[in-house]
Amino acid sequence: MNNNITVKIIYLSEKSNFSESFTINKNMTIKIFFEQIKLKKILPSFSKTNNKVGIYGRLVSYDYILNDQDRIEIYDSIKTDPKLMRKKIALTKNKNKLP
Repeated sequence: MNNNITVKIIYLSEKSNFSESFTINKNMTIKIFFEQIKLKKILPSFSKTNNKVGIYGRLVSYDYILNDQDRIEIYDSIKTDPKLMRKKIALTKNKNKLP
């Protein structure tokens, strides 16, 4: 019986992009997995307090036990309120339409 699973990490930001697949042991938590691969060396800006994680778009804790073919997504904290950004874009477009 095979005790290995495959998972993928995705991290996209303004400064860096990271996407890589790993083969790991079954029953491993995200926390242990990040420690094992030394994620802090791969992504120096990573911080458990500032970055949240999810599996296929659903937030999970660092105690989540990984399953085969999970896609671990690392989320940055929001720097700009999306509502304010949309409003700013709309105002810019309206200014460009004026004669």
